[in-house]
Amino acid sequence: MCQEIGHLSEKSIDYILIIRPDIFDKETIQKLLKIGKKVVAYQWDGLKRYPEVFNYIQLFEKFLIFDENDYNNYHIKYPNIQLCENFFFDYDEEAENCQKNNVIYYVGSYIENRIDDLIYTMKELNKFDVNFDINLKYYRSKRPINRPDIKFFKDNFTFKDNIRRLKSSSVILDFKVVDHDGLSLRFFEALRYQKKIITNNKTVMDYDFYDPQNIFIIHHDDMSRLGEFISSPYKEIPKEIVDQYSFSSWLSKYVL
Repeated sequence: MCQEIGHLSEKSIDYILIIRPDIFDKETIQKLLKIGKKVVAYQWDGLKRYPEVFNYIQLFEKFLIFDENDYNNYHIKYPNIQLCENFFFDYDEEAENCQKNNVIYYVGSYIENRIDDLIYTMKELNKFDVNFDINLKYYRSKRPINRPDIKFFKDNFTFKDNIRRLKSSSVILDFKVVDHDGLSLRFFEALRYQKKIITNNKTVMDYDFYDPQNIFIIHHDDMSRLGEFISSPYKEIPKEIVDQYSFSSWLSKYVL
């Protein structure tokens, strides 16, 4: 990447946002720090999931993280970290209308410590008239679990394809991993596209958009009302609340 940005002069870029700085080599990071007037890093995953990121935090004046536990654990050692939340992208990434189907949608990496909750949730949902679109990224050739209602893939979805599937669904699933408690992008995409969500992440209750009619928390909510939850209409959230979780608002609040 250094070759691609090598022609840029020092302080020639007003703002640079680096998402997942740990995937870049330090030579590239140092170059970006020189050419940007303001350079902000954002680690949109738990810090302990990719521990090499700890070698990068001190390089930045501001290092954003989305997990309150990470902030509480590391803000004294790294006073430049700042707590934020995730967001949805507020541009029209797909013009066509998607027909809404009675589909439960999930896409994510296969991580062993969240599979039990996925299987449990699917078992409970099977009691009702639903279809599944469950997709797990997994690199090995042999499936870790043998279930015909779970699709395994190696190549990433495009963002556009993910949004198309999400918009066509009625409910999306979210399962946090042991390493973090922050809210994934799924919550904010569900907020934008008015989709219900079933999750095991109780921290969503602390957010102003939380409503039990739209968000069902397994191991917290009464499973006997799951059928009522998936069949009842989405409760619209006030626009002023939704808009504050857009990427445009996020940039204004944390980067610009």
